[in-house]
Amino acid sequence: MDLFEAIYSLRSMRRLKPDPVPDETIWRILDAAIHAPNGGNLQPWNFLVLRDPAVKRKMQEFYQEGMAAIAKERPPLTPAQEAERQKSPGYHLTHHLADAPALILGSVRLEDVASTTPPGACIYPALQNLMLAARAEGLGTVLTTLHRYREQEVRRFLGIPDGYETMGLIPLGHPVGRFGPLVRRPVEEVTYWDGWGKTRPRTDDVGAGAGSMEMFEAMYTQRAMRRLKPDPVPEALLWRILEAATQAANGANMQNWRFIVVRDPALKRTIHEFYRDGGAHVTRPNGLLASNSNQPSTLKSSPFLSEHLADIPALIIGVVQGETASVTPPEANIFPALQNMMLAARALGLGTTLTTLHRHRETDVKKLLGIPEDAGTWALIPVGWPMGHFGPNRRDPVEEVTSWDRFGVRRRSTVAA
Repeated sequence: MDLFEAIYSLRSMRRLKPDPVPDETIWRILDAAIHAPNGGNLQPWNFLVLRDPAVKRKMQEFYQEGMAAIAKERPPLTPAQEAERQKSPGYHLTHHLADAPALILGSVRLEDVASTTPPGACIYPALQNLMLAARAEGLGTVLTTLHRYREQEVRRFLGIPDGYETMGLIPLGHPVGRFGPLVRRPVEEVTYWDGWGKTRPRTDDVGAGAGSMEMFEAMYTQRAMRRLKPDPVPEALLWRILEAATQAANGANMQNWRFIVVRDPALKRTIHEFYRDGGAHVTRPNGLLASNSNQPSTLKSSPFLSEHLADIPALIIGVVQGETASVTPPEANIFPALQNMMLAARALGLGTTLTTLHRHRETDVKKLLGIPEDAGTWALIPVGWPMGHFGPNRRDPVEEVTSWDRFGVRRRSTVAA
């Protein structure tokens, strides 16, 4: 399936059939997930596939308790509103979660997350890959977090060790409805240029067919590109990847993301200073400093980015404004979008990398760009033409990070490497 077709038709599917999904298909989807970007390529993720009916029923109980807790945070519904709610796909999922043939729970090992990196940065891009891959297989998914209301009980029930945090639960199955176009705000409304609130009209377009690439090819060759040329990137291409970002999953379709494109040389120089300061003060996981076969390119290219960030033609900052549900990490509403953006950039031949070092100077970044108090900056994406080549990225075998029905219960993948 073409990458952009998958991105633009990936609806949240809350009504799923109980028909079985083969293990082989689940393995393919999970293998796509592990090719997403993650901090220092430490791959701190774990995927727990839940198939056992009793396990799924218990997870549905946790999920329903989360839904009840969220309902208490909101104004009471009138009888008419309650009747409408009971017809909604969300209500259906709450009462039929256990009927989905598989639930996939994504978690993060916190000791391998740098101090400036939100844990979600190390799992939500992977979960977005997972959902896109499911879309290509004709399977429906939706990103949920209501189970987190009972986080400790969930981890205890599934045997997840201390030091892990569960970040997202994805029901997987054949959809009752159809895939199709998504309802999203125009990208011009959520994109600012060189400062908060500075919108501009989209006057040029590369066309719907630009950057056509098979989806799995894009995922499997999406390297973190830290060595980028100073050559300008046409604004039409930036609009193209930004619009792809706005098609991603987000909580209740609130679309409370904002994207700030920084191209002004003076602003980039100041952000560069903040970035370097973050690099000097960040607390890194011990594993990042070890001699790991997955990390040599990371360790070699990071100093280049630290020295040349201001030379890159565009920096895109991902922002979330306003509150999210109490069980939803704010980053759940931005990192799937940023993964869409980076995949779209790959299809267009542009290099990107997911960075968070600027967050050490979060207050200064917000002051510089006029970002309001109720908004947070979650990631900084440099965008430019790569000096190197795209190609296979290094990942540990998917079997090593996938458990079945209980943490640590492994199976052998049925998909050829």
